Amino acid sequence: MSFKLSTIVGKIDTIPNDKNRKAEEFLQYTKINGSSENHHINNLKCIIFYTKYIGKDVDFFDIKKKDSNHDTVKPSKLQGIN
Repeated sequence: MSFKLSTIVGKIDTIPNDKNRKAEEFLQYTKINGSSENHHINNLKCIIFYTKYIGKDVDFFDIKKKDSNHDTVKPSKLQGIN
């Protein structure tokens, strides 16, 4: 299934943690660096899915180590962001 960038950007508001909603800043950064629209879409989908997975009480800045409990996505959690 393909997504439009505008659809994915609209889903940023569904991110449960205010600090993690800075995904839009990431989008602006990637646009400045000349990344493709498909790159923007794929990265934002991953960011939105991951923020929903880690929940509202954890923000990206809290994750410091690779061995954190939040680093491994269980197959049962892989259900898309539709």
